[in-house]
Amino acid sequence: MRYPIIDIVETGKRIKEICDLKGVGAKEIKSYMNFAAMQSVYDWFRGRNLPSLDNFYALSRLLEVPMDSLIVIQDEGDEGGNAACYKRQRTLECELMDLRCRIAAGALLVYLHASQNWNKFFVNQFVPGCKK
Repeated sequence: MRYPIIDIVETGKRIKEICDLKGVGAKEIKSYMNFAAMQSVYDWFRGRNLPSLDNFYALSRLLEVPMDSLIVIQDEGDEGGNAACYKRQRTLECELMDLRCRIAAGALLVYLHASQNWNKFFVNQFVPGCKK
């Protein structure tokens, strides 16, 4: 077993990707972590540096993912611990897509219900002698 080395650039990309999936932007992270500026967050996204351990933990709580799912290890490809992280990320993407579909379906039902009520109102108000 080799000593694990964190791939800073790929970890930054992973953090950015998970933030995008979760709909969390740099401004929200800045606010959550009480940073004076967003530069630190942008540096993480670009792989210029890594969050501190405290910030990694806070970020994992904000994004509601395990801390190790934010980290990419060099030269492991899709083997070892990185495979589990990759699988968790794909699962996260599927859950997010499912949530988006449920929201869209709910919005469609609300629209259909509202339009059905509007149609009844329209018919009752403007079509003489017709009651639905």
